[in-house]
Amino acid sequence: MFYSSILVIAAWLVVFLMVTKAVEPNYLLSFLAYAVFLIGFTVGMVSAFTHVQREKKAFKENYFPDDVRNPRKIEDN
Repeated sequence: MFYSSILVIAAWLVVFLMVTKAVEPNYLLSFLAYAVFLIGFTVGMVSAFTHVQREKKAFKENYFPDDVRNPRKIEDN
């Protein structure tokens, strides 16, 4: 998640510098900034979704016993 935030900030900084005319804007730099932003945003969202999924799984495993999650185990005993 750290790398994705670096990519998004770097892309935003490049676009900001192009808007303020500190760096001469051109199509290649614009597309590169867009691609870097898109990659950073995608990696960040995937890592956030993965983190939430792992936390939900850990919560279920730690706070619910097996027989509550699987009622068939109660009937088998």
